[in-house]
Amino acid sequence: MDAIVLEIRDQIFDHLKAAKDPVSYTAISNRFLSEKKPSDPLSYLRKHLTNDARFLEVKPGKWVLRHSDFADSNLSDLRFCVFDLETTGGVPPLHRIIEIGAVIVENGEITKEFSHLTRPDRPIPDYVEKLTGIKTKEAQAGEDCKKVLVDFLEFSKNCILVAHNALFDVNFMSYEYKRLFDQEWGLDSLCTLKLSKVLIKDSESHKLDKLAEHFGFEFEGRHRALGDAKVTAQLLIKMLEQLDSEDRVTTLRDVGKYCILPKKNHFSKCMTNPDEIETLPVQSGLVYFKGERGKKIFVKAFANVREGIKDLVYEKVPTSKLMRKVIRKSTSIEVKLERSHLNGLLNANTFFHQRTRDKAIKIDKTVYYFLKYFRHNADEVMLTTRKLNDDAIYFGPYSNLSQVEYEASKFFTLKDMVNRSFPPRSGVEQLYSSSERAICEYADHHRGFCCLDASFVHAFLEDEGKWRVLFFREGYFIKSRLLQIDTMGQEATIDCFREIFKSYYLDRSVPEILGKLDAAKEDEYNIVMNWLIRSGYRRTKCFVFNLNEGRVLDLIESDFFDFIDQLFQA
Repeated sequence: MDAIVLEIRDQIFDHLKAAKDPVSYTAISNRFLSEKKPSDPLSYLRKHLTNDARFLEVKPGKWVLRHSDFADSNLSDLRFCVFDLETTGGVPPLHRIIEIGAVIVENGEITKEFSHLTRPDRPIPDYVEKLTGIKTKEAQAGEDCKKVLVDFLEFSKNCILVAHNALFDVNFMSYEYKRLFDQEWGLDSLCTLKLSKVLIKDSESHKLDKLAEHFGFEFEGRHRALGDAKVTAQLLIKMLEQLDSEDRVTTLRDVGKYCILPKKNHFSKCMTNPDEIETLPVQSGLVYFKGERGKKIFVKAFANVREGIKDLVYEKVPTSKLMRKVIRKSTSIEVKLERSHLNGLLNANTFFHQRTRDKAIKIDKTVYYFLKYFRHNADEVMLTTRKLNDDAIYFGPYSNLSQVEYEASKFFTLKDMVNRSFPPRSGVEQLYSSSERAICEYADHHRGFCCLDASFVHAFLEDEGKWRVLFFREGYFIKSRLLQIDTMGQEATIDCFREIFKSYYLDRSVPEILGKLDAAKEDEYNIVMNWLIRSGYRRTKCFVFNLNEGRVLDLIESDFFDFIDQLFQA
């Protein structure tokens, strides 16, 4: 805190203490801000007085000293309730209180204790479990938070609230009180962190650990609410003794500048909360993450929206730096249901390549790796970072370079690339000596990663009576058709499929169909292949019809009846 600003606030405090009536901002500005000369005196005073527990703006631009029943009481005569919170994280309402611990200090001694686990109605993140030792199962068996807060208010009745780094505890308590009781938390708290910075200048740091070490205090349980509250209470007793010996202050009003007032908008708006998460759908869908202005900054596809969001915000699965940033910057979410998870993934990819997308979140491009070879030259396998639109056979995508190098070394021999040159955009990074037998063995072990296995038809019911059919060839999305089977008739349906299969699987090659590949198509390929690896070969909610070599010809020459029956019974 600026020492000059604090000194001016002390002078204003003394002035208001002597005044009988509210003092206007112009009078305060003329008397105490003549040297600073702020361009907007009212805004300047509001900035520096509003968060000071000693001052109250009773009318616009007019200040008095804040009333308190204990303001003029001697510190030695007061009862203090020193409390601490343990929470699932730092931002309510997504995060919740899991433990409240408190002690009563009177006449320089700890006389009473209060300790309760509260049910957070959400999982506790791993790092909080490790820090506090409180497990999710243990906390969920705790008491209702509303009841615990009522009991705490009764326990702390007629006491001055005290906390170390009270800015967090007071505002978190205030938020939960508003959420549960729909009432404002009007109680301020003395902050031992603020007070220690003035009184204990020879300490290495003013964190609770360092102050405890400075005075030789021992924790009964570090990062447990009661244990931290007890050490804070011992620290308070020491500082009250120091104030008394130095005769620096005598009343609570004199230490008002070290108090914290709850602030309505202290915490940034959170994108969701545990209650809202429970109302989310359990179907496949897209979740749009929105920033402060309501613009979509990110989108993510989930096979199960509710469980996916739980995994993400409850940190049940490892989260990337990008997703942590997205969660931090998001103020709300919007859900769009999809009939198919793959369809959601493809639509999300379209969003990322839109020119109008909000660039508040910079999308990190994932580098994928592939092993490739040409049919006419099975003696050589290449490790590359690009899937080109050529006639090569590709295995991939792999996101872990070390893993693909390790797997390749089991089947192929690394070659020297000194005397070889490749086009700059080929992406070739390593060469391996190989053989048809080695490639076949590798393919048998990595069948799910080969582009030849990624020719298939994917169907799902988009609307009543309307089926969306997606056609893929060698990992590329090449065609989408919406078919209304009930009105089309069997013959028209068969003719439609026969024409698509002939045109997109027989008459033309993939390069002829797609032309020059853009970034969106390259990313789409990786999405399709990864979906196949993770979901396509397992039981899915929609039908996937694989098209192995020769199967397209067999279908065209057949009557299609069995194919259509299987496809539209999903």
